Amino acid sequence: MFTVFWLMQLDGIKKYMQFRHVDPDMQDRVFKWASFMWEGKKFRDSERDLEILPVPLRRVIAQAAHMDTFQRVKLFDDCEPQFLEELIMRLELQVFSPGDLICRKGDVGREMYVTRTGTLQVVSDEGQVFASLGQGSVFGEISLLSSFTKQENRRTANIRSFSYSELFSLSSANFKEVLENFPLARRKMIAKSRELLKDRTTDMSEVVHNDAEDDDELAFKVEKLQELAQDIVLLIETFTKTIIEDTTKLKRRLAVLERRRHHPGHPSRKPKLILFAQTPV
Repeated sequence: MFTVFWLMQLDGIKKYMQFRHVDPDMQDRVFKWASFMWEGKKFRDSERDLEILPVPLRRVIAQAAHMDTFQRVKLFDDCEPQFLEELIMRLELQVFSPGDLICRKGDVGREMYVTRTGTLQVVSDEGQVFASLGQGSVFGEISLLSSFTKQENRRTANIRSFSYSELFSLSSANFKEVLENFPLARRKMIAKSRELLKDRTTDMSEVVHNDAEDDDELAFKVEKLQELAQDIVLLIETFTKTIIEDTTKLKRRLAVLERRRHHPGHPSRKPKLILFAQTPV
């Protein structure tokens, strides 16, 4: 099923390029990319194959594959494992061809990348190679901090794919969504943004941080937890009282049955003496 669908898509792309008179060099790049995807069976979404598994198992697999890499990222130092697990579950796979520019210096950054396979190069505008990045390399994490600044974070370097490369990306939108459920991690990210952005030209007065809002949010959640705890205590007290009363009644009933068993001819209780008032004659 996947094979037929893939071949139909590839044939459609080929006809489109021929109809639009796409440059032969570009057509060659497309066909080489298709060959790479076909030979590596990457036309199948390996992540989607895991959807048949229950969510807990998918989390364990994703954690085993990426947790070590995420823990080495300076931005995520000392973050709670549950927070990192949620980030890992939102990674999206992307494939780049040789020569593809993944990041361009000066462009607005909206995601961070984790290199799964392949080789990347940090290059100048003229193409001079400054450094190479391999499997497990992480870059672009500063772009995730854009929600804490009044200006958009821009890329500080050009990064080009030297070979066919597979990268996992985490968008700033998904990052922000996860932070909404982890207020403590959010506070840490704000503090770390101050440290990391000191090494750049960003004016630290532009870092948006409202301690009062964070404190109010935390106080609200604490208040809700306290109310919930009080309700639970009241419920336990009511439940305990009911159990005690029912147990007492049950003991009394068992005592009556026990007396009847040992003394079947005698009533279990003393007959009540009924006095009738005499009517004067």
